[in-house]
Amino acid sequence: MKKGMIKVSKHIIPLHTNTNKLVSLDLFIDKYKSVCTELVDYIWNNEITWGKKKTTFNTKLDILNCPSMLSTTNIPLDTNLSARAVKCAATQACGIVKAATEKRKKRLYIRDKLKKENKDYSKLQEKLDKTPLVKPTIPDDFKCELNSICCDWKYIESNEFTGYLQLKSLGSDFSKFKIPIKFHRQANKWKEVSKQLNSFLISKNYINIRWNYEPEKKKTGRTVGADTGKLDVVNFSNKDKTPKTDEDKHSLNSILAKLSRKKKGSKGFEKAQEHRRNFINWSINQLNLKELKQINLEQINNIRFQKRCSREMSHWTHKEIQDKMLSIGEEHGVRVKLQSSMYRSQRCSKCGFVHQKNRKGKVFHCLQCKYSEDADYNASCNHEIELPEIPRWLYKLHLNRGEGFYWKTEGFYSLAGLELTVPDDPKA
Repeated sequence: MKKGMIKVSKHIIPLHTNTNKLVSLDLFIDKYKSVCTELVDYIWNNEITWGKKKTTFNTKLDILNCPSMLSTTNIPLDTNLSARAVKCAATQACGIVKAATEKRKKRLYIRDKLKKENKDYSKLQEKLDKTPLVKPTIPDDFKCELNSICCDWKYIESNEFTGYLQLKSLGSDFSKFKIPIKFHRQANKWKEVSKQLNSFLISKNYINIRWNYEPEKKKTGRTVGADTGKLDVVNFSNKDKTPKTDEDKHSLNSILAKLSRKKKGSKGFEKAQEHRRNFINWSINQLNLKELKQINLEQINNIRFQKRCSREMSHWTHKEIQDKMLSIGEEHGVRVKLQSSMYRSQRCSKCGFVHQKNRKGKVFHCLQCKYSEDADYNASCNHEIELPEIPRWLYKLHLNRGEGFYWKTEGFYSLAGLELTVPDDPKA
């Protein structure tokens, strides 16, 4: 089977499920969690050698080649779980450790590469020294990850339930038992367009079913530019944009204002963050992608670096918008291309003139051709067309603060119509 997108549908375990089943499930999850914790501790505190090439994993020596799965034959475990259940726990423990060490592993790789090339790596080494490895802990809402060796899914013809998940081969203290599940709208959607995987995340209260979705990339359709903002979450160059408010009259702007009033770390702050994420996801879901082939989305990096901004603006998050756009694009077979946002909000989409005074808040007014339009829409039009990247030498001239310049598809020009080229002074 080809690997596509992995989607998840969450199903609450019915309250009227047999009490004995719920007790057995709770007991199994507690014991599974205990084994998983033991395995994480063992992997973290010991040197592990695995594979035909005798690859080594050792957190004390910063050798972070963590295996994807592990044999537990020689690991002392105090448990009555079956070998199959322990195997699932070992694979999950490896995944937990791998996730905790992956970032440091990448940094170590880049440091060693700089060493070989005799380049300065002092800043990276300083970062490595300041951020040592921390052993991962198993969360309270831990979910067992079981596959076909410990569970089976069966569809049934019933008005009450869609099917049931049968847990099996769990250990001497556990007999087989079935958990009934009824599909909701989201699960039925994935059932129609994707293949159900025989791998499940199981907690005491709910079960996550996984789906392998392989969208076909569109070969025909329109390419549009997309600009993101605080008032309009996303604005397309074909005039389609996300709604400003939802049914309860909430807007992204009002949610950011609510976030600015909450104390960081409080429950109210966390709820407001979740509200922001839900609003972004809901609003982007309203966009029409049927006729689109590609979306050129602005990529924003370090938007507030060394800049002062209001507390409200500090809670605006481009990353959540970008992640949702990438996800929904993949789901609909639409390519999402990330491109630099430099000067695109200051460029006139009609004549190509660039100046920082062209834009004032939500209003764009070209100083040269007098074209006026919504600033986000104008920026999205600039993202739609293919423009040459702004070279460093041109950026350092800061012409957008002075007389301005023309940014055309064929190059860069002065107000007199002369092509701008690299200055003779190499320091410029």
